[in-house]
Amino acid sequence: MQRSADRILTTHVGSLPRPRDLLDLMKAKVTGLAYDKGAYDKRVKSAVAECVRKQVETGIDIVSDGEQSKPGFFTYVRERLEGFEDRPQQKRRMFPDEVAAFPEYYEKYFKEAMTGGAIAPIVPLVCTGPVSYRGEEALERDLANLKAAAAAANARGAFVPAVAPSGVGTNEYYRTEEEFFHAVGAALRTEYKAIVDAGLLLQVDDPFLCDIFGDSALGAARQRARAEMYVEAVNESLRGIPLEKVRYHTCYGINEGPRIHEAALSDVVGYMLKVNAGAYSFEAANPRHEHEYQGAHPGGDHPREQHRRASGPDRRAPGAVCEAGRQGKRLRGRGLRIFLAGELPYRGASDRGVGEVRGVAGRGATRHEAIVVLEESG
Repeated sequence: MQRSADRILTTHVGSLPRPRDLLDLMKAKVTGLAYDKGAYDKRVKSAVAECVRKQVETGIDIVSDGEQSKPGFFTYVRERLEGFEDRPQQKRRMFPDEVAAFPEYYEKYFKEAMTGGAIAPIVPLVCTGPVSYRGEEALERDLANLKAAAAAANARGAFVPAVAPSGVGTNEYYRTEEEFFHAVGAALRTEYKAIVDAGLLLQVDDPFLCDIFGDSALGAARQRARAEMYVEAVNESLRGIPLEKVRYHTCYGINEGPRIHEAALSDVVGYMLKVNAGAYSFEAANPRHEHEYQGAHPGGDHPREQHRRASGPDRRAPGAVCEAGRQGKRLRGRGLRIFLAGELPYRGASDRGVGEVRGVAGRGATRHEAIVVLEESG
């Protein structure tokens, strides 16, 4: 995990727009039409180089390949794993409580955005045989393209998104869901380890953890049990991979919908923080949830959350961080102070947690003054 004591390092979720001509080639490939494989591979490589260069020019420190080689989140899984078959007639349930509350909105939304914006129909996958990894060649090409592009653009660091075991499909082969998810995790471990061995940062993409808590049909007990199962599968797949080489991304507060049935962050964060990762990433732009870090995991049961009840951060501090993000350099000299956890004793305590926003520390300070703890030191 890259570190900085003098500036906030920037990154993003991973996927970025593909060039139109690459999308045309990609559509031909995924729909079975004739296409020139050499021309396709060459265009993917140049698209990655362009994408990385633009990220660095924009000010992104930790870049990705923008997933330029991947037709989509689910389609890429079909190319990398053995043991699955397509089920075109099977429907995926997405945001069931939200869809039930706003059926007309989501009917239009799914047609024109999300799944409707894909270059080819998203077809559910069902496991019908032993799961194994078969994507070595494609993965090796992706890693080489990203490393070359990052070096040419002088990027500070680079990461590669890879799907979590929970995002692969449904099971008709293994005796239990636990057995299925662990088999998928064992196969994906090949991809995870190759990314880290290439000197790149691994991002485990798991949008499905939050989805569990947005489906009331499961009931609270099954939600908790399923979340534990997801976490166990991810951790098993990460076994032996250093924490500092992994960041975990889940989708909390996604899509341009009302999201009135979204779970509270306090329902999700305890499970998220059990994943053996050195950093965590999730959306924070939804105004319905911007405030929720204040009350997340109020009991402080998880060690990484104990600082919440101990520190009592100033409620002006989140505004300071948002303001700094909006106004950038203009505020850097006006009191926004960045420290690594453990480097700055505060009120007699030195064990404040990562991500904590500490309140202003002195009379007469401007409302922009805050201390943001970015990562653990040492």
